[in-house]
Amino acid sequence: MKKYYFTSAFFPGMACMLFLSVFITGCGPGVSTSERHPGDPITISGKLGVGLYVVQNVARGTAAGRSIAGAVSGIASIPVIAGSASIGPDTELLPVLPDGSFSATLQPEADASWLLLLVNESYATLDEKAAGFISFRDQSGVDLSLLPLGNAKRDLEFGDISSDISGISSEYSLASQADTFAESFATLLETAYRDNLFKHAKNLYVNLEATSGQWIKERTRCYATGLTAQAENSSLPVDAWEFTPGFNMRIDAFYPAGHSYASLDSGSDDIEIVPPEVITLKTYTLDPPFVFSPESPLLLSVARTLPAGNSIWFISGNGEIDGDGGYTIEFDGNENLGNGLWLFNLLKGGVRSELALFDVQSIDPFTADDDRAFLYYLPSINIATDNASKILSVSVSWFAWDPLAGAYREVIDFTAFDALIQNYTIEIMGTTYNDEVSVNNLALFIPMRIWYLRDATFDNTRVEWVRVRYTISGVEYFFTLY
Repeated sequence: MKKYYFTSAFFPGMACMLFLSVFITGCGPGVSTSERHPGDPITISGKLGVGLYVVQNVARGTAAGRSIAGAVSGIASIPVIAGSASIGPDTELLPVLPDGSFSATLQPEADASWLLLLVNESYATLDEKAAGFISFRDQSGVDLSLLPLGNAKRDLEFGDISSDISGISSEYSLASQADTFAESFATLLETAYRDNLFKHAKNLYVNLEATSGQWIKERTRCYATGLTAQAENSSLPVDAWEFTPGFNMRIDAFYPAGHSYASLDSGSDDIEIVPPEVITLKTYTLDPPFVFSPESPLLLSVARTLPAGNSIWFISGNGEIDGDGGYTIEFDGNENLGNGLWLFNLLKGGVRSELALFDVQSIDPFTADDDRAFLYYLPSINIATDNASKILSVSVSWFAWDPLAGAYREVIDFTAFDALIQNYTIEIMGTTYNDEVSVNNLALFIPMRIWYLRDATFDNTRVEWVRVRYTISGVEYFFTLY
């Protein structure tokens, strides 16, 4: 059984540097047969097909087709290294020719993955700005959008790419193109089952305003809890995790344009939050919960007058940049967050304008069938203690849902795991102190402090909880043992 062990000693991370070069060529007739080696250039090519069409990259807001109906002016080339998507004002845009064809040469570092996002820079409203990611579809219906180009063995030909209700996919199946990649078909399929959260990169792209520098980012959280007693000197069964109903959403505003924390705090400006469905704020008092909906949106000014027990917060700053006028809006909802678009409007001087649009169709972490299985990675924690309940070490095995077997299976090959996961951390929290380590395939976690699961002589040595957490494309998962 392969396990991960952790140490609380500090290990500096290795900085990854990615150099991307783009060379535009004519559309070739087919796929190169020459063997490619990691670090060599790779050419991607294809042509827009059913449900997609080319629009000229004219000034924003002029008459142009809607990308929600398939209008495309280019392809945003988004490298992903160790689970982190590189999106910013300098994101490379690959051109699409008037006949819908595209061909470009990239030079990814080994082990780098890639997202290819069809975009419309002539958008008038935010729902027109990005259509979706190019992918290969498996016969089971899942799409591989996170393409492991770094280790690809030859150039990549998509053929005709088409748009349907499920997404944007190549005419070629994942199975037929699997030998293009160095990864096994099983690894590609595992990535396809779990890369849905990288569609959040679309939200990052859509809500970056390159001209003003305004960037509105969305982050959600999912919580699961268990009992330390089930993990003491024994591996916690993964089906013992209990997921907390509801959701947490946080919106961080960087360099807000035309408004700021001060203007919202004073009431001269306001924000309107339009959810995709009826949402009930969590409340921790006996006051009636506050409900908002698409027909009755939530105004920030109203939210700030709600009783303190309602779980919504408006905070100065965004936790990263000082002095940019930024702010954070965060709230908890009772419902399990469903699919749909969240719209945030700015109300200024009696005028309503779009501020941000978030597509959260990729947030629900459970399968749509009756199994309602967790789609991503579940930790099985083993807390080794002595006879006095002193913690000696902590180890974690990882499990993932196998839809074909209808059961969770232990992760043995960590290729997909390492490509998807970031900010992987283990924490021990006491009444006064805590131990925390960011995990980079470390061998052993032996706490720096003395901790007891129970019967501690001093309160500051007694464990309150042990937690494993990780992030996939901005969505955070917390697994806490009490």
